Amino acid sequence: MNKIEHDSLTDEIIGEAALSLLQERGPINTQTLIARLRAMEAKESDSQRRMMIAKITAQLTESNPASDNHGQPGNAAEPDRDNVYSIFGNGQKLGATKKH
Repeated sequence: MNKIEHDSLTDEIIGEAALSLLQERGPINTQTLIARLRAMEAKESDSQRRMMIAKITAQLTESNPASDNHGQPGNAAEPDRDNVYSIFGNGQKLGATKKH
């Protein structure tokens, strides 16, 4: 599979998971996305897609510190933190110096 096909399949899988969360009108965050991807992986019959879902889930889990406990709140070893994490970058906010 070349990079374009890989990226396209990744986008498709994440889109399917996000769309299913939107249709249920439930919370949409990294933890729920990871949980949905795990459920999709368990149901997937195509081995290539199943492997891709597992890779995506692993990448999201690694990039999201709150997912270390599989989306369960209340890790006593860590103090309360903001529950919103960026999965697409370093989370820097746009400054007031940006002019349009």
